[in-house]
Amino acid sequence: MSWRAGAMAIGLGLGLAAGPASAAVTGDPVRLDSGEVSGAWRENAAVRAYLGIPFAAPPVGDLRWRPPRPAPAWGGVRAATAVGPQCPQRPTPRASVGFEVYGAPAQDEDCLSLNVWAPPAAPGVKRPVMVWIYGGSFDHGGSGYPVYDGARLARRGVVVVSFNYRIGVLGFMAHPELTAEGGGASGNYGFLDQAAALAWVKRNIAAFGGDPSQVTVFGQSAGAGGVYALMAAPQARGLFKGAIAESLGLFQMGGLADGEANGRRIAAALGAGSIADLRRLPAERLLADGLGAQPIVDGHFLTAPLGETFARGAQARVPLLTGWNADEGTKYPVFPTPQAFGAVLKAVFGVNAARAAAQFPTSTDAEAVTQSLALTRDVGFAAEIYRAAQLHARAGAPVYLYHFARRSPFRPDQHVAEIEPATRLGAYHAAEVPYVFGTLGVLDRDFQPVDRALSERLQSAWVSFATWGDPNGPPRSPARWPRFQDGAAQVLHLGDAVRVGAVPNVERLRFINSVPVRMPGG
Repeated sequence: MSWRAGAMAIGLGLGLAAGPASAAVTGDPVRLDSGEVSGAWRENAAVRAYLGIPFAAPPVGDLRWRPPRPAPAWGGVRAATAVGPQCPQRPTPRASVGFEVYGAPAQDEDCLSLNVWAPPAAPGVKRPVMVWIYGGSFDHGGSGYPVYDGARLARRGVVVVSFNYRIGVLGFMAHPELTAEGGGASGNYGFLDQAAALAWVKRNIAAFGGDPSQVTVFGQSAGAGGVYALMAAPQARGLFKGAIAESLGLFQMGGLADGEANGRRIAAALGAGSIADLRRLPAERLLADGLGAQPIVDGHFLTAPLGETFARGAQARVPLLTGWNADEGTKYPVFPTPQAFGAVLKAVFGVNAARAAAQFPTSTDAEAVTQSLALTRDVGFAAEIYRAAQLHARAGAPVYLYHFARRSPFRPDQHVAEIEPATRLGAYHAAEVPYVFGTLGVLDRDFQPVDRALSERLQSAWVSFATWGDPNGPPRSPARWPRFQDGAAQVLHLGDAVRVGAVPNVERLRFINSVPVRMPGG
């Protein structure tokens, strides 16, 4: 079904909620390829939630560090009324701003489950599907957090799916023995989980009223990195028709040799002489400080760096909605003096440090702090997102770019470890997420009518994009969010007011993308 035909069948207008629950309801129990599940009503019976459904076999024992296998079938009707445990990870510090979102949920290595929120079924209607990929630097996060609850988006006429994927050492460790087992590649098991979840959606989502041919993947931070990896991966081709990437772009990765060297280091640190030894260790041992693993260009799931794939136009040329936040850097360390900041410029830009200093002028301690935040935002996030928009548009695909600038309304008495006081976080990294999901009420903030109106705007735009491939709504609706055009780039500013304007700091972003860069630690 085409974008337009599917949307017109639903009759969904920009911001229009789903029909009343008195219409034909989502069938319950629902039959899947692995068994039957029964869910529970949400949003005053306007949405039914099916939580904690296994989409792959438990990746434990001999299946640790292997591609995901099909979920075992079950008999009878499985109660799908509680989210599954998140994958093993180190705890989030209680003083962190992230603790309010993540908390301390249950963990288990048997974590490959997903959640579905579906509006009431309507005869003959196949609804668009939105599949969420959580962020967390590829080493923490989970799909079951209340801020990621998909019920409010689903109430707008889409089927929403979220899932867990393996992270950290369990999700991305490569090793020579694993490469031999895998026929020449290892690592990226977390990305393989993401592709497996999308394959599950293609096989099963029709049972919830969803259209398997009209799937949009959306994710934030590392989840956006997953979106770009899926766009680049031949293995994921045809599993989705639209992509939303929030606050990460064409991030850099090492190669298979780098990943294998890190895997050998991990094994040595744990006193393991073989992968068999590592598989016998409890998962908690693999979470030790100093141990970690990140995505790599493994030669199998990812055959080339993301930037190279997009420069060739070899990615999936699906509609793309992407952007960044005004204060992405406020959750990250700052460099408090001009001397310290100058050293960082040399580390990041190398021989181009003097040219970079002209882009980030610094002569006082206060300016060093301000420019530290700008450096993290523009090098770590904005520039690579802007490059993704440029390359994808050059490949002929529709691109819509946003800049989220609404400062999160912390109260003056709120404190977080990242920066003091919490009011200085501003439009920080991940600040837009509760606006997208309509879950502002989950957080302890002083939200105002402008916040609720902005949340309505974002929900409408994201659902419209999933429905039509265009955040403005039906194809003939008046354009309010222009398509990105390289050379005459405009962005939709999402802040106290919503307006179309120039890309912030665009000349700086072009400079960053014109020279080699390397962020500290990455």
